[in-house]
Amino acid sequence: MLFVRHLQPAGASFYAEGEWIEADEAYGEAATALQVNDLQVALRRPALDLIIACWLNQAQCQLQLRAWAKAEKLCDGVLQREPRHAKALYRRGAALMRQGEARRARADLRAAYRAAPTDRGVRQLLDECERTVRKEAQQERAYTSRMFAAPPETAIAEPPDGGARGEAGGAGGLGGA
Repeated sequence: MLFVRHLQPAGASFYAEGEWIEADEAYGEAATALQVNDLQVALRRPALDLIIACWLNQAQCQLQLRAWAKAEKLCDGVLQREPRHAKALYRRGAALMRQGEARRARADLRAAYRAAPTDRGVRQLLDECERTVRKEAQQERAYTSRMFAAPPETAIAEPPDGGARGEAGGAGGLGGA
């Protein structure tokens, strides 16, 4: 555990300097070093808490790197263990939003807001998400209404010579001399 306690601050230091890749690697090494099954029962909960913190920090690094799918997967790991973890819900919601999955993101962000109603960041992203979902629904309704609208009436064009085709004495047609 001492090795891990060294890696986590190293990750924080890299993160503070904007070194997202290095921070992600340090957090990943720390999480991997903590094999909860190999620990004594008394140490398992503290180790799991550290693993979750590392995964959430990695997810934040992935968001900074615009690696939305990786951030989502890291948050999935946290949420498998703690389904109502506000920070994991928020970060997965952010990743889903950036992947164009606003409806899925809304469920996570609503749950994050219920868990942390005073968090301004959660509220702001939830508001953005709600606007996006409303806009998408409006676009879908407009598309559907155009798709099922009656076709416009088409006028039958008159021949350019005023309808004289085929009449006796006309300039063209089959009945001519």
